[in-house]
Amino acid sequence: MATANPQATTTTYTGMREKEDTFWSLTWYRFRRHKLAMFFTGVLLLLYFIALIAPYIAPHDPMAIHVGGRFEPMSREFPAGTDRLGRDIYSRLLHGARISQAVGFVAAGLAMSLGTFFGAVAGYFGGVIDEVVMRICEVMMAIPTIFLLLTVVALFERSLLNIMLVIGLTTWPSAARLVRGQFLSLREMDYVEAARSVGARNSRIVTQHILPNCMAPIIVSTTLRVGGAMLIESGLAFIGLGVTDPPSWGTLMEAGRHTLRFAPHMTYIPGLLIFFTVLAYNYIGDGLRDALDPKLK
Repeated sequence: MATANPQATTTTYTGMREKEDTFWSLTWYRFRRHKLAMFFTGVLLLLYFIALIAPYIAPHDPMAIHVGGRFEPMSREFPAGTDRLGRDIYSRLLHGARISQAVGFVAAGLAMSLGTFFGAVAGYFGGVIDEVVMRICEVMMAIPTIFLLLTVVALFERSLLNIMLVIGLTTWPSAARLVRGQFLSLREMDYVEAARSVGARNSRIVTQHILPNCMAPIIVSTTLRVGGAMLIESGLAFIGLGVTDPPSWGTLMEAGRHTLRFAPHMTYIPGLLIFFTVLAYNYIGDGLRDALDPKLK
């Protein structure tokens, strides 16, 4: 009876680890060469740090009303002035960073998780399952996203959790189509056929052989979707359907749109923060795309 060779197994495993380490080392090297991606990575890290320590560096309670302090100009006590109720805009901006970033991450993570699951199932199994999943995606994508969001937000309680769930549950079809396309091409590869020939289960083939080779476009798409989710939340907040306690950057923009003539900074500052944050995610996505698949550059 033939026995397995432990030394050969160890050598194969070591070679795979070395190959993986080399891939990620080269990816990091190529990403560092993308100057704008590195710059905006630093910008996002700074924003994350500010959002993390916002309760400790905010000079005032973001919901506290200062009597007699309506529309105060920029000063040492109020670095960004006050709003129409006398609340410190600077403190509200710091706390708003936490809300906007949380919405972007949770909504994008939910959308990509659902999209990856349904796209993988549809692309790998094909047939009736593929037809059903794709028809659902087409129906959801045929409805303008903003109308779908408005309907769902109007039907349910307006809370931060509900808004994150709504954005994630209404934007996953495009992610599913992306993952499905990757699975349709990769399921015909020789290494997948080899896995089937030795009796590997479908779940193992999907998670161990195909999905790891789809991670590059999934990672890039996720970074772009974080910025997109922030824009969607800002749009909902700007038309009065966002959360107000604590406020997001979109809510602060909506609060300042009535004072553009005599207090334009109330709208411009949160608007610029949203602009640069979304721009940062897009440049980081470009850098990751070039790093993970340099042939596309």
